[in-house]
Amino acid sequence: MKNILLIVSAFFLISCAGESNQTSSEEAVDSSATAAVPAEEPVFVEFDYPVDSNYGAMLVMANTMIYPDDFKNFDTKNVYALFKGAEGYYLDQVKVEGKVLQQEESEDETIQVVCEHKDSCIFFISGVNYLQKRKVESLDITDPILPAGRTIEFKLNGKTQKMVVNGIFRDGKETDNFNDMTSYRLMLFGEKDNTSVVDMLVAHDSFDDAAISLLFVGDIDGDGLLDYLLETSRKYSNSQPALYLSKPASSDRLLELIDVAGNAGGC
Repeated sequence: MKNILLIVSAFFLISCAGESNQTSSEEAVDSSATAAVPAEEPVFVEFDYPVDSNYGAMLVMANTMIYPDDFKNFDTKNVYALFKGAEGYYLDQVKVEGKVLQQEESEDETIQVVCEHKDSCIFFISGVNYLQKRKVESLDITDPILPAGRTIEFKLNGKTQKMVVNGIFRDGKETDNFNDMTSYRLMLFGEKDNTSVVDMLVAHDSFDDAAISLLFVGDIDGDGLLDYLLETSRKYSNSQPALYLSKPASSDRLLELIDVAGNAGGC
């Protein structure tokens, strides 16, 4: 999969790069001066990324249900959680347990990962050995939805990254309705070791009443660079948050996909 990403990313580095806009504050800036140009003859491609797979770590969103077999793979001895308190976001190592729930109109049991804590939890993550208890810098997100044609710049610690969303509109007219988009590609442009780098974060050929959106942008892993939590599902019935961290990324990547959170009951 990584080789495929490198090939696809190289292609989109040529086709997706836009003009840079500068920002002087550490915040997200929407710089969508022009939208993606609809093609005269839409090209439909069958390619979906990311997909729910075994990435080594395990991400579980707060207040969601997972299957018992998935909970068996959750390393409860090494769990960190992202919380939002009165003074902002922070990571804390927590003790968790699985609360057994019964699905409505079904005999199947599901598990909700819970912990005792005073603040609101965003997600739990296990199997990541480089996280530490710490305050987490975050960027404000005023408009989280990422339709085709949108460009946003993010700046943290003097380093800028640009998120560019390309796609083709089925009827040739620009729209925010994801059902009318195909060949959707969410790309992230930045620099690493004075070299331009581009990562593909999300790719879908079609949508079923779903939307790609930003859930969190900030420095989760403590390396001074931006990390991202995105809702990446193409289908309304199945939430699919994906966590991308910068610290474990290879020299030619800005981010590494850590895990895609599943949920019981989605289809």
